[in-house]
Amino acid sequence: MTDKAAAEKNGGVVIIVPAYNEAEYIGNMLEPCIEAKRQGIVRDVVVVNDGSTDSTERVAREAGAKVVSFKRNKGKGQAFLLGVK
Repeated sequence: MTDKAAAEKNGGVVIIVPAYNEAEYIGNMLEPCIEAKRQGIVRDVVVVNDGSTDSTERVAREAGAKVVSFKRNKGKGQAFLLGVK
């Protein structure tokens, strides 16, 4: 079974990335995730911007991820839970 077929069988894989002030690194980190989405291996890539004060949100959007944001930092756990919703 191919990676794509396995992802489809399981309803698709969603990558959730909690991020806080990661503008410098998130673009490079997202590259293989977005490529996996293009290939159909994953269904979606979601970055939860956890109240960053830098350009994390903009960089993640430009990389091709969906982005949801907290206005204030709430921690990795809350960011992950929001991503799951």
